Amino acid sequence: MSPQNVTKIKREQCLLLYTQFPITKNEDEYFFPRSVTDYRLGILACSEDEHNTVLGLSFTQFIQELDIDALVFLGDSDTPWLYRDSDFKPAKEALAYLVAHKLGKRFNGGLKVSIDELPVFLKHIAWLGSTNTVLPIVHFMDPMQRLVGSICHYGNIHLSILDKEIDERVVIAIENVGLRIVEGNNCK
Repeated sequence: MSPQNVTKIKREQCLLLYTQFPITKNEDEYFFPRSVTDYRLGILACSEDEHNTVLGLSFTQFIQELDIDALVFLGDSDTPWLYRDSDFKPAKEALAYLVAHKLGKRFNGGLKVSIDELPVFLKHIAWLGSTNTVLPIVHFMDPMQRLVGSICHYGNIHLSILDKEIDERVVIAIENVGLRIVEGNNCK
């Protein structure tokens, strides 16, 4: 775990650099960028721990297939990443992982995560989401703002493609790395 593999970005700067991040301004006002195509991606796994590990590895391979070398993560509200605590061991480990990357109790900014660190980071984010330990919805985006997504409470990746040119490559990458498109309207 190298410190340069996860870079903190102040919230205001992150929103200026990456204008397509979904943001909740208040109860009645929410911004989500216009997408070309939306996907819900999942994997098959036996246990939740196996699921979160395989999800991190598979989605990292997917990102590599698209020639993306990092993702930026940001919560949709200004609530700090470490706002909640948990006694559940995997969530506690995920919080410790963030603290090891120098996130303080008030940090609510973005995190740029290199491809090398992405499998581990995604595993921890999936645990924080599935246990409701992280309060904002944490979205990710590639630095060129061609795709945006999040991992839901059920461990599926909700992916919105913002650029037509990358959309064809997305379908091929999904097939190449063994992700599956989740059918239906609801996650389970």
